[in-house]
Amino acid sequence: MPGREEVARRAREVLLADLSRHPTISELARACGTSPTVLKEAFREEFGMPVYQWARRRRMIAAARLLARTDLPVADVARALGYANASKFARAFASCLRLSPTAFRERYRPRAGAGLPRS
Repeated sequence: MPGREEVARRAREVLLADLSRHPTISELARACGTSPTVLKEAFREEFGMPVYQWARRRRMIAAARLLARTDLPVADVARALGYANASKFARAFASCLRLSPTAFRERYRPRAGAGLPRS
């Protein structure tokens, strides 16, 4: 059986490999060769928060990057991160980042011509 630190790091690798997947704790534990209880305890010890909270935060960071760097519609960003329902995605995003996806994009998206010297 792998050590607790190894379990937590393996779980992180599995989650980061495909942020559009939302595995259950049991599926993740199986992928890490441990029990759900050990996985949850080890993950919290290693990363300071529960698995789902960590995974959600990583998804929202990825969403923020897509919103700021692409023209993808919010619904497509939601789908890219495994949310079938754009409204649920928007609520999760606002809960984590304190702005709606649209407001975030408006605030953090570079404007055309921004930073270019004026003639």
